[in-house]
Amino acid sequence: MLCDKVEGMIMLEIMELSPKKLFILRLFIIFVDVLIKD
Repeated sequence: MLCDKVEGMIMLEIMELSPKKLFILRLFIIFVDVLIKD
């Protein structure tokens, strides 16, 4: 699935982000995932 591949790429870059940015980005990914499924 395309979304999984994109998320995998994002996860690699997340390793270098601060916890706060990681949390915000995680919420964004979940939000987008919900929109796609609806």
